[in-house]
Formats: sequence, C-alpha cells, structure tokens
Amino acid sequence: MNNPDHSSDYDSLPYASSAYAESHPALLAGIGRLLGLDSPDPANCRVLELACADGTNLLPMACEFPNSEFVGIDLSQAQ
Repeated sequence: MNNPDHSSDYDSLPYASSAYAESHPALLAGIGRLLGLDSPDPANCRVLELACADGTNLLPMACEFPNSEFVGIDLSQAQ
C-alpha cells in the first residue's frame, strides 16, 4: 500500500475558516430525528470535524455545549 504524505498540499492553498450553522449539533440532531434516527442530545454529543482549519467552526459549539466532546483535525500547518 502506498500512503504518500499530502500534508504540504494543504498548505499550498489556504482556505477561509468560518462558523457554519449547517453543522450545529442541534440542527443535525433535528434532521436525524426527522429521518427516524436516534440522535444524541446536543448537550452531550461527540463531534469530529475533518479539515477544521483553525477551529473557528468548532469553538463556538464547544463553548455552548461544555459537556460535549469536540475534536478537530487538519493536516495543514498553515491553518
């Protein structure tokens, strides 16, 4: 298996970081319930965000839901 390191590729094209209402746990839980899924309580949820840049999207949610777990991963050293 070949697994080249592409982390430098992410640094060559920086992207803007912003908060996205569409990713809010309460909204996603509501959509899940509408689709018949058992959705966790947003006050006690776990969120993984890939390509999170500097965490601008995760930080407000982490402040709003201190009992939840928020993890952001980004390969870019520049973000």
